[in-house]
Amino acid sequence: MICDDTETVLFYDADCLMCQSFVVFIAKKDRSKKIFFSNFSSAFAQSLGLRIDENTLVLYHFKKTYRRSQAVYQIMSILSFPKGLLFIFRLIPRPIADFTYKIIARNRHLFGFSGMNQACHLEIADRILS
Repeated sequence: MICDDTETVLFYDADCLMCQSFVVFIAKKDRSKKIFFSNFSSAFAQSLGLRIDENTLVLYHFKKTYRRSQAVYQIMSILSFPKGLLFIFRLIPRPIADFTYKIIARNRHLFGFSGMNQACHLEIADRILS
């Protein structure tokens, strides 16, 4: 599958339970199924030629790439996150938001999230690009 300008793909660390939980959360909130998912090491991710750091969430949306906090903001916007809260989050200066993001990302394996179990994986299997 080739990513065209109408697709939105979230690249994530498939070995990270926190990342997997985030993917499942997004998939459940995205009722219109606009967002697809791919792990960093997939053939699909490599075919796009994106430079992806495993500690960075990457969102490919309308041929633009968003990283770290900007990816999170964009996802919130796509999911129609309450506009008031989105506005408040946007007030946080990008260096501070990215710094906070990096701290969480570096320590993400320490968080005790439940992973993507088989049932959740099957539920969103049609949206995972490999």
